[in-house]
Amino acid sequence: MKLAAQGWQLHPLVAMEYSRKTYDSYTESGDQLALHIGSQDYDLLKLGVGTKAHKDFQRSWGFVTPEVYAMLNHDLITDRIVTTANFIGGSTSFVAKGIEPSRTSWDLGTAVTLAGLEEENFSFRFGYDYSGREDFQAHSVTGKIRIEF
Repeated sequence: MKLAAQGWQLHPLVAMEYSRKTYDSYTESGDQLALHIGSQDYDLLKLGVGTKAHKDFQRSWGFVTPEVYAMLNHDLITDRIVTTANFIGGSTSFVAKGIEPSRTSWDLGTAVTLAGLEEENFSFRFGYDYSGREDFQAHSVTGKIRIEF
């Protein structure tokens, strides 16, 4: 769905992501201090809403297209990583628990695309993306050259 406002194209975004990770059990080789690690299953069900906006500005040499986007996500399951293990030489199991994952996360980004008028099949895109949640931040910079033939 595209909405127009003062020459800007607005795209409302709705997302749903489900994933399941399954890890088989395994046993380390070695002496009595080697570990047996139990199998593990983790689920994620993430819902998100956001928007993306971009606008084409024509110049004598081509087009400049800036864009921005924002997305807010919420995990409905939030499985915590928990590993159960025991030493091969002993029978008592122990549990190692990972951090409590954040339910809410957000993604923000901006980019600019340059496309030539004469070379309609050529464009260059440069972007920056930020992902965050409680006690976590990720930054990435991307570049993309596109040649259609």
